[in-house]
Amino acid sequence: MTNKIYYANQYLAQTEAIVTAIMENNGIILNQTIAFPESGGQESDCGTLMYCVNGQQRSVEFKNVRQVNGRLIYLENFPVIPVETDILHFLEMENTDLCVGMKVQVGIDVQRRERLTVSHTATHIGLMAIENLYPKLYDAIRGCHIKEDSSRLDFAIESKITDDELIPIQEYANELVSKDYPITMYAHSEEPEARYWQCLDKVYPCGGTHLLSTKNIGRMEIRKKNLGKGTQRIIFSFPEAVIDVGKYHT
Repeated sequence: MTNKIYYANQYLAQTEAIVTAIMENNGIILNQTIAFPESGGQESDCGTLMYCVNGQQRSVEFKNVRQVNGRLIYLENFPVIPVETDILHFLEMENTDLCVGMKVQVGIDVQRRERLTVSHTATHIGLMAIENLYPKLYDAIRGCHIKEDSSRLDFAIESKITDDELIPIQEYANELVSKDYPITMYAHSEEPEARYWQCLDKVYPCGGTHLLSTKNIGRMEIRKKNLGKGTQRIIFSFPEAVIDVGKYHT
């Protein structure tokens, strides 16, 4: 199992780790990492591994990070997720001279991490605004994609959200942003890797990276796209987001 440092310290930008396995397709597993894997619709971190061979400093980039192995958990009112997983880093080049037992420095692209953090937080704020009009629509979510400049949720619903309904949804989302409400993340009492996100009285199961309050999301824009009968996509963007990397440290 890889120790997931990002849960204990989301703003750590670099850490030392040890290679525990070399996998196919240029993948390596480390004993610990700060690199957040693709999970819950959130795209993974990117970054660099730095290491030393025969006194020479070398580095290799990783562009994708995924969870592998582990076990599935089944908790009441919580989605089925894998825990105690290994974190697989896919390297951008072959023949890196990395081997099991070698020490490496793991560094992440903090600009990308913070943009994904803003995006994931905006997704929850957008969902809160939707549920202000359509309560309990969380249960109708069938897809999610969180990238740097926008995010989207796909809902299985027969009665589609209309253009007129998007207006109060967007207004409420921007009200939540403007009031700079605090956000907390915490673990399930039985499973430390099963985590929750909370703003005001709204709680969502979520293990992604998030802002500590709503303000830096900036003005939100919300639009819709019909995907056919019974399915609707809601898209969130945040063109005025504040990307504050000053919190990150080594």
